[in-house]
Amino acid sequence: SATFGRQYPPVNLYELPTEYLITAELPGVKSEELELTIANGVLSMTGRHISPDGAAEERFRRQERPRGVWQRSISLPDRVKSDNLSAEFVNGILKIHLPKAEEVKPRQIPVAFGT
Repeated sequence: SATFGRQYPPVNLYELPTEYLITAELPGVKSEELELTIANGVLSMTGRHISPDGAAEERFRRQERPRGVWQRSISLPDRVKSDNLSAEFVNGILKIHLPKAEEVKPRQIPVAFGT
């Protein structure tokens, strides 16, 4: 079972000139334990922390690092090209690149008057 006392993993969302960047700190997680999905403007991250080999529940003297299955959902900004996302996982840091979509500018609609 999972033991998470607050939203996990901690994430940052940055706005850069051409993209948004989400970073998540995931020490001890293996890349094959991560799953990213996007639907309806929400990015979902799912993963699993595995206890170290030989570490049974009853052997913990102190446990501050979470373990078990976790899931985190993040609402994305409106201007994201959801079909062109990319992610990288290096040294326990997950980086998700969200390219910005072109800004839709308002346009004037001509009104035809009947005679």
